[in-house]
Amino acid sequence: ALASAFTGDVYAAPVEAAGLKGPFRRVHVIDFDGEIEPVLATYVKTSVDAALKEKADCIVLRIYSPGGRVDSSMEIGDHLLKVPEDVATIAWVPKMALSGAAIVSLACREIVMGSQAHLGDSQPILGTPGEIIEAGEKIETVLRALLRGYAEKNGYPTVLAEAMVSKHI
Repeated sequence: ALASAFTGDVYAAPVEAAGLKGPFRRVHVIDFDGEIEPVLATYVKTSVDAALKEKADCIVLRIYSPGGRVDSSMEIGDHLLKVPEDVATIAWVPKMALSGAAIVSLACREIVMGSQAHLGDSQPILGTPGEIIEAGEKIETVLRALLRGYAEKNGYPTVLAEAMVSKHI
């Protein structure tokens, strides 16, 4: 099981169940910590590229994030989808991957979570001082399509991905 590759309290499906080719020879772990903004997106994309250059056959994103900007989250997710099929991408969520971090997690081929970890709620919001406003259907439509594509590519339930975006699903 993949759990043997990680420390701490984790649940993981057997490698065969996820379709991954483990055991892995070159695992590259990227710490994905904090609010998602352009600087973090650049760091993650650069780290993924460095891992590929070093011939990693498994890239693990150790995620601890409350989320952040939708555009930066999409940038990271789209970059992960370009990783060659023979390289495993794993979102390792010991505690939380919320909002944009859930988007990034869905872009990985496998998600490994701690027993008390939280993943989800990617409903787009507009923040103004003192209040949070739902972004609305116009933006949700685009984000649902994006998450549905990530879910389809990686074998996750599409309705679950869409429900992370829209509370009426």
